Amino acid sequence: MNIYQVLGISPTKDKKVIRKAYAGLIRKYHPEEHPEKWKEIHDAYMVAMQRADEDRPLHEEPKPQQEERKPQHEEQ
Repeated sequence: MNIYQVLGISPTKDKKVIRKAYAGLIRKYHPEEHPEKWKEIHDAYMVAMQRADEDRPLHEEPKPQQEERKPQHEEQ
């Protein structure tokens, strides 16, 4: 089973979505009552968050540069 299936979400890099899914699941599967399920959820969460950090630069829009350079034309 993949990490997104464990968390009950579609593949995403949105940390808010990952956190929300994790929070709901850890309330449902308390570690004292469901230690193995909790570990599976926790491990999936950690990997999903790490992937979100690693992949984020590839998915973000480029940031505008401080100054936009205009081409210099030679006058003749």
